[in-house]
Amino acid sequence: MAENKKSYFAIIPADVRYNEALCANAKLLYGEITALCNEKGYCWANNYYFSELYNVSKRSITAWISELEAAEFIKIELDQSSGNQRKIFIKDYSLNYRKKTNKVKKKTSTPSRRKLLHPQEENFQHNNTVNNTMNRESNALDFLKVNFPSQYEAFLMQNQKAIKDFDKFKLDFNDTVDQEEIKYTGPVLFARLRKYARNWQQNQHKYNKPEEKEAIPLYRRKIS
Repeated sequence: MAENKKSYFAIIPADVRYNEALCANAKLLYGEITALCNEKGYCWANNYYFSELYNVSKRSITAWISELEAAEFIKIELDQSSGNQRKIFIKDYSLNYRKKTNKVKKKTSTPSRRKLLHPQEENFQHNNTVNNTMNRESNALDFLKVNFPSQYEAFLMQNQKAIKDFDKFKLDFNDTVDQEEIKYTGPVLFARLRKYARNWQQNQHKYNKPEEKEAIPLYRRKIS
């Protein structure tokens, strides 16, 4: 069993860590799922795999996965072409975030004058503005950073040090996504990002500009 264990980074974001609807083991399982998602963009492991990994019953794994799915942190799909094999995706919870934001807007769309004069209302409006700003993604990497923080951090840990000019890499990747008109979804963008990073690391020596030699003034040159 030890041979099948992956060495990818597992990151559990604050939204999961401090969610009171999840038990501690469900949060730990979420981290394991994010690590496995880094390989193919989705988690392929079944309940037997997890039960052996954590030395618990498959019934416990089922309960933990149900908690994560109910909290809308993961999405489960069945691949009919592979005999209904289960695929677990880290859910794009930006959609859930927007739903929550819309609910807040509806509740505060017609506030009373008394509430508007209350200092707490001013703080709420400020916080709501900050949240709406966070939800506006200007490019592909910003979209991944905001909506998939755990997977994005895992990507950085695995690739940032290996890429020499990371700022240029980010700019070129965002331009490539725009040029290819790639759809802004987590699985699609991460798959393109991982492939782009592999190609970049293999060819980055071509991007490095040769050091320019300092020109020697004529009066310093030796005349033979």
